[in-house]
Amino acid sequence: MDYLYIEVDLKMKLDQGKDEQLSIGLLDIDGRVAPRVPTTEVQSCTLESSLSTVEVRYALVKEATEATVEFQVLDGDFKGEITAHTMRIEDSIHDRIVLHDSRACGAVTSSDGSRVIQLFRRVVAVCMDEALVLTIVPEAVTAYVLRFTPYLFGAQENIINCGAVKLGVKVTWSVISF
Repeated sequence: MDYLYIEVDLKMKLDQGKDEQLSIGLLDIDGRVAPRVPTTEVQSCTLESSLSTVEVRYALVKEATEATVEFQVLDGDFKGEITAHTMRIEDSIHDRIVLHDSRACGAVTSSDGSRVIQLFRRVVAVCMDEALVLTIVPEAVTAYVLRFTPYLFGAQENIINCGAVKLGVKVTWSVISF
């Protein structure tokens, strides 16, 4: 309902350990003119520089609750991709939030021995009248889809078998001020 500012400072680490600046700038999103439609629409804005173009994709989430997602490897070794989205944007695979991709970062789990999968992002905002959808796509195994109904507080847990891998999934809900 207000302005949102996104600062972009994109760098690439070179072989010599130096950083090369690819993009730097500020994007502003005017939430006052964002569409107030009941469906969640993914929108985008871009920041162009001489070396790159950065696209930021976002969606207005009204009356949201916060879902903190955790995946724990209970048995085996997980390699694959984990994405999140809501029911209203499930048609487009490009609008899903990638939480983990072992091709990009390897099969990284926490170093404390708990075998929790390190995610690119752990928190997702979900509208109270939608559902959080988590899609787990292990290598060479059929995709698994889990749906979670939003709550203002509390946690939901599930255990899934992905071929030879067993994963524990936990979604913890907390309220976001409306």
